Amino acid sequence: MDELLEQLETMEWKELKALWKERYGADEPCIRGKEFLRRQLAARIQEERHGGLTLAAKRRLRDLARSYSNDAKHTPETPRTLLPGSTLTRNWKGKIHTVEVCDEGFMYKGHHYKGLSKIAREITGTRWSGPLFFGLRKPAKKVKVAS
Repeated sequence: MDELLEQLETMEWKELKALWKERYGADEPCIRGKEFLRRQLAARIQEERHGGLTLAAKRRLRDLARSYSNDAKHTPETPRTLLPGSTLTRNWKGKIHTVEVCDEGFMYKGHHYKGLSKIAREITGTRWSGPLFFGLRKPAKKVKVAS
């Protein structure tokens, strides 16, 4: 671990405030707790060394914050990026179905599929959105039509 990060662990309140002012040229942030200021400093130091969040991550966080401010009960969607080796499971009519994510597609019952919808159709016998069937996407909200 970085030497300065280790030193943060033993610094007192005045030392932490002085370090913030020295490094960032401003009064310390409006933080009341020593531990929180220590964590804030550690995060900023690591960000300087290793880089900050990607633009995509910042955009995602901004979108999530907006969604929560519009609807406090908001539940974010599961990201659609599935890593090879991951497994998806679904209980359908009392039977557990397991799908493995491959580099190019999916493996179900020893057969390779390019998409999840064909697997969902094989399981249910009807047309389904594969991502919806496996819980990777929320159902569309029903729009009430005024009569």
